[in-house]
Amino acid sequence: MRARLTSFSLVVFTLVFAACGGSSSSSPSGIGTACSATSPCAAGQRCLTGEPGGLCVTDCSTSGERDTCPSDGYCDRDTFSVNGVDTKLTLCLQSCTKDEECRAEYRCSGASAGTGKVCRRR
Repeated sequence: MRARLTSFSLVVFTLVFAACGGSSSSSPSGIGTACSATSPCAAGQRCLTGEPGGLCVTDCSTSGERDTCPSDGYCDRDTFSVNGVDTKLTLCLQSCTKDEECRAEYRCSGASAGTGKVCRRR
């Protein structure tokens, strides 16, 4: 009986996790993942709660570079909502090649420098 209950609990947890979407991004590093004050980003990342669904990012210095970002990220300069104020920031964003790789609230478009593309808000 106990084994069946444990198996049932595991199935329920898996279904709930899948229904919630698990990670809201296909990014292995977590860059571009949805976040909030109660659902923070991975270590070393910060959450831009003013962006649609929250956005996990890391800082970088030069737009168009990949070296300072995780392997699935690309450094870009753009305007982001920070505490209700639109602010220009240079951040590692999730890199992409097509819209389907981005969360629903985001689209894949060319970075402000270099040849890469990033997921940015629609």
